[in-house]
Amino acid sequence: MLQYLKDNLSTVIIFSLLLGWLLYQRIPMYQASSKMEGREAPDFTLSALDGRTYRLSELRGKVVVVNFWATWCLPCKVEIPILKSLHSELENDGLVILGLTQESADQVMSFVQEHEMNYPVVIDDRSEAADAYGIRGYPTVVVVDRDGKINSFTTGLNFFMKWQIRRLVTGSWI
Repeated sequence: MLQYLKDNLSTVIIFSLLLGWLLYQRIPMYQASSKMEGREAPDFTLSALDGRTYRLSELRGKVVVVNFWATWCLPCKVEIPILKSLHSELENDGLVILGLTQESADQVMSFVQEHEMNYPVVIDDRSEAADAYGIRGYPTVVVVDRDGKINSFTTGLNFFMKWQIRRLVTGSWI
């Protein structure tokens, strides 16, 4: 083992630096999320691309997934099929998904159509909701329970999101 480390010292150093940098980047996001979980979800009122207005407090009694995303964000694009699937499966069980972006409606409209997003996309062009939630990166998924409290707050791609949300909505992992 010692000989392997000597032979690959530069690789080990580069890997260690990269891992340290990644942790350094992620720790503030995790600290922010842990401060939000269990707290009352900050209320917001925003308009969707279809003209409807959504006020978070009026959605009490439902599980609400607020997905902060952007058109240029590659992990956000990976989450879209997961969110579309959840919306199709659980909309009638009390799940509301709001895709929240800070980009203009003109920037977003063609992207939404191209990706066939079947859940409401709301525009936070003044960053009111993003600031209230302390968004530091994309994607950030905030899951609000039926009582209006933040159940989970995740920044970055979460491959287990579908099962976690399904369990919160239906009580079952499957």
